[in-house]
Amino acid sequence: MEKLSSAQIKQRLLQVLVWFRDRCEEKGYRYFITGGTLLGAVRHGGFIPWDDDIDVLMPASDYEKFIHDDFSGAPYKLRSYDLDKQSTTLITKLYDPNTVLEAERHMKFPLGVHIDIFALYPQGATLKDAQALQKDARVPRKFMNWLVADKFYIPKNKLNLLPKLFGSCIAKLYGLKRAQKKLGALKTKYTLEQSNYVGHINGSFRECAEKWQYDNPSEVMFEGERFACCADPDKFLTGFYGDYMMLPPENERVSHGFGAYIKDDVGDNGLL
Repeated sequence: MEKLSSAQIKQRLLQVLVWFRDRCEEKGYRYFITGGTLLGAVRHGGFIPWDDDIDVLMPASDYEKFIHDDFSGAPYKLRSYDLDKQSTTLITKLYDPNTVLEAERHMKFPLGVHIDIFALYPQGATLKDAQALQKDARVPRKFMNWLVADKFYIPKNKLNLLPKLFGSCIAKLYGLKRAQKKLGALKTKYTLEQSNYVGHINGSFRECAEKWQYDNPSEVMFEGERFACCADPDKFLTGFYGDYMMLPPENERVSHGFGAYIKDDVGDNGLL
């Protein structure tokens, strides 16, 4: 298999994102680019030069419709723990099946180059409510990661192996079903009507936003394409990153660093 360059990975990521946008617009699903993707759009007009991932949000109702869509004949595939409890990732991913992630080449069903999709849930009337909910989600979310995803991950630094094994043992005692039940209850703890804040269950309190941010979305340009985002990107990014227009020190400009390969039976145009 031929290894993809960073530029080739970003090109394929953009193709996945454009297809996702077009699908959402065709079906009437709401979505918003977020996190580092939104930061890159505002500060760089596209990808953060040293970053290589895409994050999008969807209101929970639209997210459920999207993941239950018929993807037969689509150029991309969906991997979601919400659909398949045998999935090795808790984050829903739309991926290019013509590629393979370097870290998953040994797996029976490896992921390819992908975008991450998060569902937005109501998180209470006040920021304090939202922060408390995120705090309550931290332990069961971590245990689920240990039991579902991280069980396939072997730390490069062997000194981290013992803490991982210890954490996995504690997680097993806590129980996967108990963690699932806890997170499920947090997703439905508040209704939209009683909430002024929304956020996704895999994030932190910094990613909580006032509900109005997603009632009337705006648009930004990302790599020459327009995408939906929250109503006030400046307010969101300031709450998330602080002075987000200031570049971090060079030693902190760290990529997610996932390598990827194109499958042997796929040409340069990405077609079988």
